[in-house]
Amino acid sequence: MKKMIMVALISAAAVFSARVAPSQEKKAEAPTPEAPKAGAVQAEPQISKEFRDEIVQLLKLIGAESLAAQYGDNFSRMIIGDLRSKDEKFSQKETNLVREETKKFMDEKFPELIERFVPVYAKHFTRDEVKGLIAFYSSPLGMKTIKELPLISRESMVIGNAWGKSVAGDVERRVMARLEKEGYKAPKPEDKAAPQESAPPPEKK
Repeated sequence: MKKMIMVALISAAAVFSARVAPSQEKKAEAPTPEAPKAGAVQAEPQISKEFRDEIVQLLKLIGAESLAAQYGDNFSRMIIGDLRSKDEKFSQKETNLVREETKKFMDEKFPELIERFVPVYAKHFTRDEVKGLIAFYSSPLGMKTIKELPLISRESMVIGNAWGKSVAGDVERRVMARLEKEGYKAPKPEDKAAPQESAPPPEKK
């Protein structure tokens, strides 16, 4: 069940990440930092209280609290499904208890995840950029973007998956044609050497 929960969490996080920002000019790439020497302790980036509060405000604007609800729903569905598969008598009352306790847990623990998001946003956005995003997402267009992007993301994923399946055969045929043109010969099934049977052990005299 842990694996199913992780898949659900990844799906919810993917929808959330689609909300972040409208297109922006790419920052100039910083030079690649040198690898830390063995045994060296890396310091945590310093984030002022004001910057931290602005990032939290941005996270709330783009729907971090709704992400907590999605996580909770995914957790409860997985737990309920697992329990029902093992116990046909698992009641509606017990189902409601799972949902209730899951929600309480997420309300208590989700702030920890928000705090873990803060350094990530501080790494990728300057304080002025965060202020700009707050201004954008506080506007009518920004609020519509927050509402529509998850829907666009889900619909685009369905379209993308269908398109991928429709062209998969064509991609494979084109790649194989190019390889054969360059001299590659794919082994045929009958060309593959049959596995050799191990010799029987010698008879004991």
